[in-house]
Amino acid sequence: MSKKLILVLVLAFFFFKFNLAQAEVVINEIAWMGTSVSANNEWLELYNTGSSSVNLAGWVLKATSGTPTITLSGTIPANGFYLLERTNDDTVLGITADNIYTGALSNSGAIMVLNNASGAEIDRVDGSNNWQIGGSQTIGDNTTKQTAQRTSGGSWITSSPTPKAVIPSFSPVGGGSLLEENSNDNTSNTTSNSSTTTTAETKTKIAEISKIKTKITGKTLGFAGLPLSFQGTAFGLEGESLFFGKYFWNFGDGDSKEIQAIDNRQFTHTYFYPGEYIVSLDYFQNYYSDVPDASDQITIKIIPADILISRVGDEKDFFVELRNNTDYTADLSNWILTSDRKSFTIPRNTVLATEKTITISPRITNFSIEDKNTLKLMTPQQEIAFDYTASVVPVKTTTPSIPPPKGEVKNSSLPDLTSPSAPLSLSRRGVGGEVNFEVAPASVPDNQPPADNLTASVAESDVVDSKNSRTIIIFAIFIIFIGISASVVYFVRSKGDIFRHGNDFKILDE
Repeated sequence: MSKKLILVLVLAFFFFKFNLAQAEVVINEIAWMGTSVSANNEWLELYNTGSSSVNLAGWVLKATSGTPTITLSGTIPANGFYLLERTNDDTVLGITADNIYTGALSNSGAIMVLNNASGAEIDRVDGSNNWQIGGSQTIGDNTTKQTAQRTSGGSWITSSPTPKAVIPSFSPVGGGSLLEENSNDNTSNTTSNSSTTTTAETKTKIAEISKIKTKITGKTLGFAGLPLSFQGTAFGLEGESLFFGKYFWNFGDGDSKEIQAIDNRQFTHTYFYPGEYIVSLDYFQNYYSDVPDASDQITIKIIPADILISRVGDEKDFFVELRNNTDYTADLSNWILTSDRKSFTIPRNTVLATEKTITISPRITNFSIEDKNTLKLMTPQQEIAFDYTASVVPVKTTTPSIPPPKGEVKNSSLPDLTSPSAPLSLSRRGVGGEVNFEVAPASVPDNQPPADNLTASVAESDVVDSKNSRTIIIFAIFIIFIGISASVVYFVRSKGDIFRHGNDFKILDE
């Protein structure tokens, strides 16, 4: 064989291999609808399904409908991506573009053609009919901002954006998975034990798929009736925080909340009854979408709020004792002891174990005995958790009592006022508030037993003490009236007797 023939065969083989490598670059993802931030934020993605890198210098990607005609540059690695962003590198947040282009794709559809440096067509995607690629359904969603994405066998689906990432259902064009293709290539070239080891390692290697994630931040233990803090955060493909789109909260107690991601500040929610609640958070890149791009859940346990002021000191040492009556350790960080005169904030990381107490000195709180009647325990949100004044219940008496006269024992029994030998008393017998007064014998037996059923006496009235002097005056007037009446009767009878004595005399005729 001549040297010229050998050279021709070598060159032919070289170009043949080169063209095979080129043919493995495909149009992989099309964001013809833009993003939830802006409809102008269109982007495109190429993918190299081959096992070697490809130089894209002089390649052209163009659309038959719309203005983009993009000249490519640089290289695309084996099993790697090539991202093209419209206008600037802010189109896809957190990911550096490989190429910046101008122009716009038509929302009514286009045919995308990828040509190599020689002008040969490498790949074509026909979405001329409203982006209905290979079927009767539009690929990509202008409402949810989900993109058109290539899957195994060259078919297309609508799914959440995955710039520079392999979607879970993707496998290289021609069938098989990425790992299987690599392992087959390595197996065919295996010539030693070291190559076999490399093949085994390749088979067990798992590629990590980047995706949008969201996370709920908050405590998983709270008190019934007291606010509990929550915050949600969404993370992009590179782990960056996302500030566009919206969040939807479901607190598991019948309440929910929808907020914009840009206004993602910490907020509170109150559970009114003890129990366990599942809190879920959905993140939507597009504010008008109904399909979440990421979700998260946590379980919240709500217990009765049984943190109380169990004791206080006296005027010499006015300490305040707090007690945790719950079955869980309680974090009292930033809780507040307050009165009408002053307040004290409990420092952060103050933890009170179950069924334990903590005693706080007046040298720390600056409280005194004057704060006792208005002392309260409040949450960090300034909600009253315990009112010490309201918790002090006054002693109730079941039987009325009359202050004993001077010189008598304080707890002596009351005499039976219904007895004929009862002392002088005032009885309230009238109907409709009429009061009748009676005089009873004043002697009382020494062994008089306590009365079981007292008559309705003035001692039962809650106004005896305040009207005691008035009753005495009325009684005195009554006595005077009786005396005057008796005197008048006596005077009248006396006059009558004198008149009758005069009638005993006769005039005799002499």
